[in-house]
Amino acid sequence: MDIKESLELLEGVKLVGVAVAKIAKDGKLDLSDAAAVVELVKEADKLIEAVKGAEESLKELKDIDQVELLALGTAAYGVVKAILDAKKA
Repeated sequence: MDIKESLELLEGVKLVGVAVAKIAKDGKLDLSDAAAVVELVKEADKLIEAVKGAEESLKELKDIDQVELLALGTAAYGVVKAILDAKKA
């Protein structure tokens, strides 16, 4: 079994996390946050796919090998790094 759905789910988490980090960076919600919202809306297709595959992702994780685990760990690191970078920017 592959980990396609799990990687798509992590990509969805990254998109939402980066948008939230950008919006929350200054501690207030105002018109300046519109750009982050627009970026997120432009990626709606990726978010929809991530949510659609969430259940399949759980099935993938039941049958995961070391190579797939490393790929998921690398992707998860990328998610956290992207969120932290967005928070700092």
